[in-house]
Amino acid sequence: MEAGLRKTAQESYQSLFQDLVSVKKDLLNSRNAYAELEDSIADGAEEAWRIFKEQVGVIAPDLDLSPLDSDKVVIDGAIVDPPATLIVSESELKTRGQRIIEFPPRSKDASSSSVVPPTSSSSPVVASLPGPGGALPDSGGGDPYESIAAHIWRCACKARHVDHNQPTVVLTVAGVRNRLKPPLPLNYFGNATHPTVTPTCLSGDIASKPLRYGAQKIREAIELLTDEYLRSVFEFIGRQEHVGWLRPKLNSEPPFLGNPNLNIWSWMSNMPTYGPDFGWGRPLYMGPCEVIGDGRAFIMPAPTGDGTLSIVIRLQTPHLQPFQKFFYEDI
Repeated sequence: MEAGLRKTAQESYQSLFQDLVSVKKDLLNSRNAYAELEDSIADGAEEAWRIFKEQVGVIAPDLDLSPLDSDKVVIDGAIVDPPATLIVSESELKTRGQRIIEFPPRSKDASSSSVVPPTSSSSPVVASLPGPGGALPDSGGGDPYESIAAHIWRCACKARHVDHNQPTVVLTVAGVRNRLKPPLPLNYFGNATHPTVTPTCLSGDIASKPLRYGAQKIREAIELLTDEYLRSVFEFIGRQEHVGWLRPKLNSEPPFLGNPNLNIWSWMSNMPTYGPDFGWGRPLYMGPCEVIGDGRAFIMPAPTGDGTLSIVIRLQTPHLQPFQKFFYEDI
């Protein structure tokens, strides 16, 4: 079975290579490139950017880059052997990201936007943090992502003008390659991320308490992803006859996560976003083509290369300018 999986993965990888070859002409005309991967096969954090890096040689053959090495694909089911007992239930997985009723209720048809930048109408970036990116003041130290995500959470609660007692959560997706024991091989091909959600908090507490309060809630969500917990998740999913409910529904309306919930992704360190060079010099923008769903945000490197971080977030249009105002005032 392992040999069959390896063969299938290599064929899929080579197919992606061929697809990039076929769009060479379009790239030369538009100078834009994008990659799309099925999340149930491989996570974008490790694979999409590796595809860009490895296939630059296809678009710009004069650059001295190594070709695709099939030995880089590593598949080994023994790496994720299940634990003795399950600690994850179907109800827990299905209720993650579930809408929390807001006060007052919002119109489902309210317009939203992610394109209100501070300087350029062609960039989706709505805010930035000067480099080098690190933990913000009063965040209690810890991982920079936790403090920056907590800052985004606090600013969104203020910008949305919700009731003090409005419940709120942050959903995030964490890389688990180094959380498993032993860690996954460096070039493991597969989806090695897992969603997690903070404890339910009150919007008033997030908006008024020190930044370290929100950062601690985000830290608790990430610390939940232990080796035992993750192996239990893998075992549970492996028992399912149909896993369609686990896959993103790309062709349907995105789930409404409620107000003021957020879905904050980190592209801070695991993606060499401005590394690929297609022969035209340093990219002007590397990031999501579209931000789908109210409250989704990305933290990623800015094109300046000096450690500055860019924030891309989708909010209802009336909330974007207040968000920018609070973002800079509250730092």
